[in-house]
Amino acid sequence: MLRGAISSRRSRPNTGRALYDFFSFPGAHGIDWRDVDPGEAKGLVAVYRNYCLVTCELAPNTNRQRLILK
Repeated sequence: MLRGAISSRRSRPNTGRALYDFFSFPGAHGIDWRDVDPGEAKGLVAVYRNYCLVTCELAPNTNRQRLILK
C-alpha cells in the first residue's frame, strides 16, 4: 500500500485478510520478523511467498495479488 489507503471498499476485506495472514505467518512458524540478517539467502517475503505457493498451493496469481497490495 503505497498511499496508505484502499480505494475500493470491495477490496478492503481481501486486503485485510492478506495483511493478517502475512503478519501472522512469522509468529505461527517461530520466526522473529525483527531478526533480519542482510546476508541471508531468503528474506521473510520470499519465505512467505514460497510457503503460499508450495504448502498452501495458492495459484501464482493469487499469491502475487496478496504480495502486491496496491
